[in-house]
This record gives sequence, structure tokens and C-alpha cells, in this order.
Amino acid sequence: MKTFHLTLALLVLTAAPSQSQSLSDAREILKAYHTIDPIPAADRKLRIVCWRSKDTPYPSDQAARLQRIMLDIQEFYADEMERLGFGRRTIQLDTDAEGKLILHQAVGTEPSTSYRRPDGQKIKSECWPLLKQAGLDPDRETVMIFTNLASWDDETKVFRHRSPYYAGGNARHGTAWQLDSPQLDTLHLEKQQPIIDDGEYGKISLGKHNSIFIGGIAHELGHALGLPHCMGSIHERASGTALMGAGNRTYRDERRGDGQGSFLSAVSALRLASHPQFSGSKKGLNLPNKAQFTDMKAIDKGDHFILSGSIKSALPVYAVVAYIDAAGHGDYDSRTTFTVPDANGDFQIECSDLPKHTEGEVRLVALLVNGGTNQWRGPYTVGKDGKVDISSIQLELQLQEFTHAWSKKEHTQAAAIADSLPLGRAKTLAQGIVSAKQKLIQTKQPQGIPCLLSTLQPTSETVGWGKPTYNYLPRANPLLRCAGNYFQTGIYAHSPAQHIYQLGEHSYQTLAGYCGVPTGAFGTVSFQILIDGQNRYQSKAVKPDQLKSFQVDISNAKQIRLIVSDPDNNKAGDWGVWFDARLE
Repeated sequence: MKTFHLTLALLVLTAAPSQSQSLSDAREILKAYHTIDPIPAADRKLRIVCWRSKDTPYPSDQAARLQRIMLDIQEFYADEMERLGFGRRTIQLDTDAEGKLILHQAVGTEPSTSYRRPDGQKIKSECWPLLKQAGLDPDRETVMIFTNLASWDDETKVFRHRSPYYAGGNARHGTAWQLDSPQLDTLHLEKQQPIIDDGEYGKISLGKHNSIFIGGIAHELGHALGLPHCMGSIHERASGTALMGAGNRTYRDERRGDGQGSFLSAVSALRLASHPQFSGSKKGLNLPNKAQFTDMKAIDKGDHFILSGSIKSALPVYAVVAYIDAAGHGDYDSRTTFTVPDANGDFQIECSDLPKHTEGEVRLVALLVNGGTNQWRGPYTVGKDGKVDISSIQLELQLQEFTHAWSKKEHTQAAAIADSLPLGRAKTLAQGIVSAKQKLIQTKQPQGIPCLLSTLQPTSETVGWGKPTYNYLPRANPLLRCAGNYFQTGIYAHSPAQHIYQLGEHSYQTLAGYCGVPTGAFGTVSFQILIDGQNRYQSKAVKPDQLKSFQVDISNAKQIRLIVSDPDNNKAGDWGVWFDARLE
């Protein structure tokens, strides 16, 4: 394996001094668990599939290029894990007796024109039989699929692609979709020339192009291994760009002298440390990941806040990591920090480095020694003056016992908890959800007073996932929350969705309310309102925690049709909601 000397800046990059002991403590907890009655994980490897459409060949020199690329990425992870004190733990490549990558070759059933970026699942379905024929269970493996849906003109230096380019997974399994093309090669990472025409990034050097797309392979692999986006801590960001943030675009930049390059954040290393490919152990891998955050408290410290609580778990928890995610850039710019619970499971974590004048969400993730995770989340806001507002977190904490019972489908217990809450916003929200579950829907429209649309029976209702629900969301946390606002009423409308209401004789003139993708979802949708077949409202693409208001004329109208569609043809997480839609 080639060894490359890292820049001085990258060599000195470590976790914040105050967290060095926490890293050490986490390593000791992991070591104690996996060295007693260990179960070796020699069979846990990264499986690679090279897929092509039926009318195009595999990219040239593919085996040799992918060998160089994957060895370079393997070395990156090893260097970063070692830098953070975990030793040279890294991905385990699937190789033959001569050390060459084992590449499973799959051929699509259709021509290349039939495939686009959203077609990852379609391509996956054409690869899985091949892996099963090789004696593997792909649903229990970490798999990377390289596709050939890219074009490269070596004379004009023009690059375009329409390849699936995303990933997801955890310690048990994962899938990453990547592109491959002849000009992708670690041999080009240091080149400032030639300048190429990239369809997404414009005129850039061949070296930068390779940083972006080889970095993309490393980044999406991180997702397949269970890593979420993050930009790291304020201490880390001084020395580069987190791989799981925008670091896919800066990978190996230091080799060309273009910058400090990419690093693996401490919280990402912590999560990888229990993955069987990195720990070398699959002890407890298939045990239930049962952990619960209890006794949670939030303390306002002016320009930051502190969260404390306890973790109750059947398996040891070796760390609690925090992703402090300001609204506006997806989760790519999540600030991070972490701590290690004491012997009783108690912990305290400081949430600082908060951007001013923004809403945000803090996600606490308990890391279990078997690679499992459990999550708690809470919303916050920061004013223009930098002062933090944690009233939403405190509301969520008031409702924690209720939402926990609800998530376990213990609805009778949840109803009792709702009734026992003191008078206030929390009680109103909880009792509203209980009433909605009991389907307290009106059969007639009251006349002359505002009427909430979610209390009326539609003549037709369809949603793209699950069953239609009203005034709560069909997930573990049923609260209707978007852009820092809590709503008591709403119409769940996962794309593609349609709700039709016949109005008949009425005295209403306006339909008004809000629409958006609720907090915690990750899809993109568009909203449309048809009144007697005429388009009266059409939103642009709406992303999570974006809230849009609408007001349309319904004078003399007979029918309202609410439509939620998917503008990007990627149905994952497209949780549209019509919030507080009302007839006035």
C-alpha cells in the first residue's frame, strides 16, 4: 500500500483537548466488551459490484483503477482512525489470494437511456441476484455499486454523469451507489492540468475533479457504514473539512497544494469503531439495540445550553454524540461534540458553537458496543443577539414520556399520560393527538365559523407511504412540528398524496393554512391546491423544516383537491403535511 506524507496541519489535527480523555474512555469500554468472548468478523468485508447497462461496456482499465482508488480510501480511513487513537482500523476489502479486488460484474436489463440518478433501487435489484449466486446475502453485507452512467470525452475533456450517487446503512448492512469513469484514478489527484469541463462543477483541474469524485466514493462509503453528515467540532474545522460534511469535495486537496484536505471527525471515528469491519468483531451484532434516554434536562446558559440525562441500555453505551444542526444546509453543517456516560449511565453534554439568528435541532445518539444506535432529538432557536431559546426542547421533554409510550403503540397509556400533564401547551398537543387517533371526525361542515379541514371526512384520500392520518404523524414521535412551530392540526400527505373534499352548500370564502415537510423528515415535495379543477396554489420544491403559507379563494367552490407530489423523483422521506388548513 502506498504511503503518502500528510501535511503538518492534518497531522496535528486531533479532538479537542477536553475530549481526549473521553476518546480514551470510549476505547476502553469497547475493548472490554469485544475482548471477552470475542466473535471474529473475518467475513465482514466491503463487497463491490460493477454494474453496466446492457448496451455499454465497463469503463476502461476498471479493475486496476478501482484497486488504486479503494486502497487509497482504505488508507485514508486507517490514517484517520490511527490519528484519533483507534489504531489502523479501516474498511476490509474483499480480495483474492493475490490481493486483487474481487469485483462482481452485473449487467442491466435495459439500455443506458433507461437509467437516471433516482434509479438506485432499480439497479440494486439487478445486482442482488449476482451476489446471491456468489453465496452472499446482500441484505446483510456492506455493498458498493459502481455504475457506468457517466460519459468522458478524452479529447475535449468533457465529463457528464447521471449515476445514482447516494448511500445508507449501519453496522449490520449498507449500500452505496457510485459512478465510475475512465478519468477517475488516484494517479490524477496531484494534477493541476488539464482543465476539464465538469457538468456540475464547471471548469476545474483534472486533479480537483478526482478529489471531488474519489472523495465522493469515500463519503458515500461512510454513509453505507452508518455515518451521518457533519462538519465536526470548531476545534477540528480549523484544520480542514470533515469528510462527512463537504469533505467529499476536498479529498486529498493537500496533494496538489490546494488546501488542507479532508479529515474524519472524532464523532465519525467513534461510530466506526464499533462497526465489525473496523472492530474485527461481530459480537452482539444482531442483538436488539435497546437503549433509552431518561431523566433528560435542558439548562439555558445564555449563548449555549447543556443537556443532561441518563442512558438505560441492555448493552454498554460507550459514547453519546451530539449533532447540533442549524437549519438551512441540510445536516452537512452539523456541529459535533461527544461525551462518555459514567458507570450509572449518566451524562452531561454542552451544546455550543451555535450560529446566530437560526432555528436548529440537536440530535443525541447513544453508541452501543455492538454497533447499534439510539437517538433523542430536540429543537432550539438562537436569536440575532446570540441568545439561545430552548423552550421547544423543554416542551419536548414534557412530552417525552407521552411520545415514548406512543412510539411503543401503548396508546391507552399515552392517553393516561396526556390527561395527567399539567395545563399548558404540552397537554393540549398530547390530548389532540389522542383525540385524532380516536378518529373524532365531523360528518357535517359547521356554517359561518372557521372550520379545520383535518376534522372533516374527505371523499377520497391516498398517501404514498403508510395510511392517511390526521392531526398527528404516523411515526414514533407523532408531533406536528415544522420550522420551529408546533401545530395541533394537520393532514399527513406523504408523496404522492391526494385528498379530495366536497364542499356542497357553504358560506366559506377562503382556504388558508401552511404546508411543509416536518422536522425529522428528509425528502423534497411540492404542494398544489385545485379548486373545482383549477390550479389556485402551486409551491416550488419544499425541503424539510421549510414552511409555506397559502390562502386561496373558494367562493362558490364545490371541490377542494390537495395534491403533494415529488419534484425530484426520489420518494424517500417525502413527508408532506398540510398544517392548520382551515375554511374561513
